[in-house]
Amino acid sequence: MPSPTSEAKSAKGIAMAANPILIDRRARLDPATLDCPVIHDLRELLELLGIHVNE
Repeated sequence: MPSPTSEAKSAKGIAMAANPILIDRRARLDPATLDCPVIHDLRELLELLGIHVNE
């Protein structure tokens, strides 16, 4: 059975999809070897979502 993250789902005519994001807080993984975006902290997640926070 396909997972919800690998296939767009439809709810009342609205297409929805979930894309995985890996949180690697200790920076142990090489992002070049992964098939999804890698972030290291909440600020990077907010940037991916288009939310800009001033320091």
